[in-house]
Amino acid sequence: MNTEMNNTIGVSVTSLLLKTLENATKEYARECIIRCAQSYGFDSEEALRGLNLENLTIQVREMKKRSAVKKTEKKSEKKSEKKSEKKTEKKMEKKASIPLPFVASMVNEDGCGGLAYNCGLFTQCQKIRMSQSEYCKGCQSEADMSASGTPSTGTVKGRLAVGMMEFRDGKGRAPVAYTKIMEKQKLDRATVELEAGKLNIEIDELHFAVVEEKKKAVPKAGRPKTAKKVKTVTAETVEDLFAQLIDEEDDDSLAATVLLSDSEGDEEELSAEEKEKRSANEKAERGMMKEADAEMKKIMQAEAKKLAKEQKMAADLLAKEEAKEAKIAADLAAKAEKEQRLADEKAAKEAKIVADKLAKEAKIVADKLAKEQKLIDDKLAKEAKIAADLLAKEQAKAAKEQKIIDDKLAKEAKIAADLLAKEQAKEKKIADELAAKAAREQKIIDDKLAKEAKIAADLLAKEQAKEKKIADELAAKAAKEQKIAEELAAKEAKKQQLAAEKAAKEKKIADEKAAKEAKVAAELLAKEAKKAQQTKAEPKVAAAKPVEEPVAAAAPKKVTVKRITIGGKQYLKTADNLLYDPETKEEMGIYDPETNTIKELPEEDDDEIEEDGYDSDN
Repeated sequence: MNTEMNNTIGVSVTSLLLKTLENATKEYARECIIRCAQSYGFDSEEALRGLNLENLTIQVREMKKRSAVKKTEKKSEKKSEKKSEKKTEKKMEKKASIPLPFVASMVNEDGCGGLAYNCGLFTQCQKIRMSQSEYCKGCQSEADMSASGTPSTGTVKGRLAVGMMEFRDGKGRAPVAYTKIMEKQKLDRATVELEAGKLNIEIDELHFAVVEEKKKAVPKAGRPKTAKKVKTVTAETVEDLFAQLIDEEDDDSLAATVLLSDSEGDEEELSAEEKEKRSANEKAERGMMKEADAEMKKIMQAEAKKLAKEQKMAADLLAKEEAKEAKIAADLAAKAEKEQRLADEKAAKEAKIVADKLAKEAKIVADKLAKEQKLIDDKLAKEAKIAADLLAKEQAKAAKEQKIIDDKLAKEAKIAADLLAKEQAKEKKIADELAAKAAREQKIIDDKLAKEAKIAADLLAKEQAKEKKIADELAAKAAKEQKIAEELAAKEAKKQQLAAEKAAKEKKIADEKAAKEAKVAAELLAKEAKKAQQTKAEPKVAAAKPVEEPVAAAAPKKVTVKRITIGGKQYLKTADNLLYDPETKEEMGIYDPETNTIKELPEEDDDEIEEDGYDSDN
């Protein structure tokens, strides 16, 4: 894949859970490998060493701090986000022109899962939900920067899980009664129900009920507390407390302002009338928040002045009230006990709220961890199965090829196995780093592993074919050279043999011819001498006839022959490659072993030499 990937997988957990989660992940992966080894018959220890589970670590990601974003930057981000999301997301439903309370039937399951402040009504966020998240871009950003993993204004699921007015957001704020919103924006019930009817929403009667405000208890006038018995709050402390409360209110106002500014990017899709209504609503909301801030400031200033005045009066009257200290101390003790009881009750309520909030956050974290653990477990199980299958295939292949390949092919197989092991380790590392993207990238990883295995197999097959082809060519070349050498040696030997045979034959013929000529000359001389003697002795008694001594006939020379078939006819072949007819014993020619043909005999001037005897080895 061409996209750049992060080298580590970030899982946001507390430091207390880090070690436990890390050990549990290692143990589960080890158990999966061992069970796969038992099922598929490979060495689990070797697989564990290859996967290098001991070096598995979980990275703790620090939460990013919230930073102020300029209005122009938010508008540009909103425009670019709308252009990309309009192609893949369906359009949101038509928005209301006036603030409407939170109603269960108003929840859009395909919309953002976060809540919008909406004048304190805490209704569902109307922005487009991202494809890979349950929130929009803004709510997801708040969730990423939150320790609980949810937006600061809460979620739709959390709103539905409690009573209508019992919900509290991440800052402890409760929903504002809808009757107050109607009073501030001068709306009547008919107008609200008409607008809700356009959206097919039926508003619960609970939202139209008038909520009675509890009057704040006014402190009774009485003697101030003495400095000896009860600790008093100094003016400096009161001013610091006031400043702290003002800062907290300013933060809440800033958060509300940011939430309101986020909705400005959606005004482009509204009509002029709806924009005007939306602007009026936003102005009313800002006015309500300013009035609430001003009212809070006035109350805090009044309380601060009153406390400062009481402290001054206590300081002035301290000298005059020494005689009444016993009675005042008893009264103050009773009052302190009552105040302590009230403080304990208040602390218990606050502790219960905090405990409920912590329990909810713990449940959210636990659910998130369980979900992430399940993804990790599924990924590890798949990787273990893939590794087991690949290892089993490689072992079977190595066992089969070991019987038919030589040392060089064995070395190449070892190199291929090492490369495959490195690729498996690399794929395992990438798979561990991409645990959060396992569902989308599983197919890519599988294809890549299959492609690499096919490439390794093709390379091995090509090397084997190449080595076999080279060996065959070398063997054929050696055989051809050997044949040529043998043929050259045979030709040279035959040439020398024919030369020797020819020389011997010529010498024999010359000897026989000389003997014949000598014999003929002797016979002619004898005839001439005899004739002369007869001529002289005619009158006399005939002379005695000379007796010729018989000449012993020369013994026939024996020649060793072999039977050979040429052109479907049998011949007798001597060591000199002379061919004879088996029946007539006549010379038929000279045998050429290269062409397997019969060459003609050389021409002779004298009579043919007869060979009377043959010694055949057949």
